[in-house]
Amino acid sequence: MLQPYSQAEIAHRDTLIQKAEDFALDRLGELYGIPRIPVIKREFWRRVMHAAALGPRDRMGTIFAVTDALLRPWSDLLTTTCNLEAANPRKLIGGTPRGQAWSCTHEGRLVVVGTHGVFWTTDVVGADMELSHIPTTYWKRANWTVDEDDVSVRVLPFWLREDGARVRIYLDSEMFSVPATYLQPNSLDAIPAGQPLGGALVQDATVPAALPGPFYLRGDGLRGMFQVLLDGLCAAGVQLEMLSLEWCGATALGIGPLEDLNQYGRIVGADVPSPASLIGWGG
Repeated sequence: MLQPYSQAEIAHRDTLIQKAEDFALDRLGELYGIPRIPVIKREFWRRVMHAAALGPRDRMGTIFAVTDALLRPWSDLLTTTCNLEAANPRKLIGGTPRGQAWSCTHEGRLVVVGTHGVFWTTDVVGADMELSHIPTTYWKRANWTVDEDDVSVRVLPFWLREDGARVRIYLDSEMFSVPATYLQPNSLDAIPAGQPLGGALVQDATVPAALPGPFYLRGDGLRGMFQVLLDGLCAAGVQLEMLSLEWCGATALGIGPLEDLNQYGRIVGADVPSPASLIGWGG
């Protein structure tokens, strides 16, 4: 296959975050002190590097940009389209993030509205979502002045705030669950219908009619990697915490846990594969 670039041009591109490819991008990350987390695809890690390497350290804007880039695989699942109307300057008209109607689980969240910026959701009104009309240092004021159709809206599964010498990042509690790990009588059986996600270990390797639980296991490996990276963006003496927060217990976002990426190499979300589908899978 013909190479469209000269050796000199390839060497030059390998020094640029926006141009480097494959292992050249990984080497750049190591030089900048932000080695790529193996399970994160390079297309997403490029955004992380751009924000972390080129943004000023110890700034909430940089921490937000890096967190948004890290969680982009999950927030992309929550992208929908809405209409904006000057007659309703605070509303997102329509929209079905992850195929669901707006509900209480989408209230009190940061959303990225097209090229307009970051906004804060407040209340569900019918099939629409209202945004805050009060601007802060974290989000903009919603005040549409022209009508726009099919505007991309991305719901973020986190929010963050600065509290003195501490930065707290709150992730949706759904992201701290783990895929189903029930011990079935036959390892090839799929998870029985009606059993919730989680893990239950029974003494005689059988599944009783009513599980005593189930016992939920919390995946924490990927969160630790994220926290190490984000903590390095803070000034000395500033602590960073990543905490779990349940927005609305009645409805889940449907994006699945962080550990899906570690276990399956992809984001499974609500579509958890059966054990039979993983037979012979080696990563």
